[in-house]
Amino acid sequence: MSTLNKQIMIQSYGWTSFSPEKRGEADFNHYDSQLSDDLKTLMDANGSTGNYEAKYCQRVMLIFARQSRCASPMITGPANFNNRRNGKAWDSRDRALSDFDHWRKKYINAATRERTLSPEAEIDKTLEEIERLEIRRDMYKLVNKLKTPEARVEWLKANNLYTLRMHTDLEWGNGSLPSYKVTSLTTKIRERNKKLETMKNRIEVKSDFEDMTFIGGKIFIDNDRVIVHHDEKPSKEIIEAIKRNGFKYSPKTTSWVRKHTENAMYSAKQLLTFIKSKEV
Repeated sequence: MSTLNKQIMIQSYGWTSFSPEKRGEADFNHYDSQLSDDLKTLMDANGSTGNYEAKYCQRVMLIFARQSRCASPMITGPANFNNRRNGKAWDSRDRALSDFDHWRKKYINAATRERTLSPEAEIDKTLEEIERLEIRRDMYKLVNKLKTPEARVEWLKANNLYTLRMHTDLEWGNGSLPSYKVTSLTTKIRERNKKLETMKNRIEVKSDFEDMTFIGGKIFIDNDRVIVHHDEKPSKEIIEAIKRNGFKYSPKTTSWVRKHTENAMYSAKQLLTFIKSKEV
């Protein structure tokens, strides 16, 4: 496993700093602390850190390996200083730093992003949201039926609902809860009911779906993804067609995948027609 090497970091400043020990020490502490934070984030999100530590150390040490080839005329002396060669060395070091930053953000974002729920789990979650919204909407209506602002405040306090948010709402509504709040809640409920229908349709389509086969592969649904799988790498022309239809390559499944939606199913059928037209 790769590790952060403080001595290499210090040596990398040999031709660019009058205080290489101080600079190298500071960089080591920075990356060591950053690595610890990242590992904790990954562990909290996934229960595992995978190969992150080894790749992190490898990429960081590449930065300092390239930095060791850089120099400053203030350290080496200006005589016969090769500015062109030194400029290329700094460009190479900067690319390594840029690549590391890009890789780190991409890795962390991919590992910690919220996983897409299945239609069944999405339905359960949406039903819970609808229930909470309906309770809140009905409570707003009930409070506004009370005759006076004092009665509304008393009712909210008696039911442990008199929060800072409610206090603000009453102020904005001149003693009553603003009617637009009820309208907003009703709109959210309507949107989630529409989402429920979409999820139910996706489940129905999935249950009726039969795998679509072609020579050397098939198109099927798994884990709420439409998957295009080839036994061997397809031709460049077919790969371009797969990309045009919105599928992305997944190294994990060694297949091309897309979220299961009606549009994805339509694209899959169009893609199947194209692939079959290329069959010999």
